[in-house]
Amino acid sequence: MTISAHDGWRPTPGQIALIEPMDTSDCLTGLVVPGAELTVDLGASPRPASPTSDVIASFFAADALYKLTAKATVETGGLVTLDVASVERVQRRATPRALVTLPVRLSVAAGTSLTGETIDVSAGGCRVTTAHPWADDSDPDVWIDMPDGEALITPARVVTSDLTGGGWEYRLSFPAIAESDRDRLTRLVALGV
Repeated sequence: MTISAHDGWRPTPGQIALIEPMDTSDCLTGLVVPGAELTVDLGASPRPASPTSDVIASFFAADALYKLTAKATVETGGLVTLDVASVERVQRRATPRALVTLPVRLSVAAGTSLTGETIDVSAGGCRVTTAHPWADDSDPDVWIDMPDGEALITPARVVTSDLTGGGWEYRLSFPAIAESDRDRLTRLVALGV
């Protein structure tokens, strides 16, 4: 089972799964176990009524809810293997985003600084790519060079960080953004610039 064709997303070992067989009203829960196949350990959850069944399996991730249509096969020891037919990504973001590349700098008062560029932006946060990792344990201030020539500066919180083929990718939220800066980002997203 491979779902890398679907945005490169795959549930991680230890991630909680909600499995809903299509032929009953039962809901099963379990944890994803490591391995090449997508296998869920049902633990104390009830077992499916038949050895194979069509299911909807849901996984919550930082960026979205992933709903998989799959064929579930009951294995020994309370394991269920999912053969995935399709993946639906349901966005969890509270504000719309625009794919826009802008120069960005992450910094803290102690002087640590890192440059990169945005992948996307919204009034509530952004994704940033950098060539080097953010080495500071503190959440940074973000400086975004806006198209109007005036930098937007706001405190940010690192939500996730991932090593990618080209460097590091950070998902940042803006927990204390000024209303005027939120308005600037909302206008930027509306223009799709």
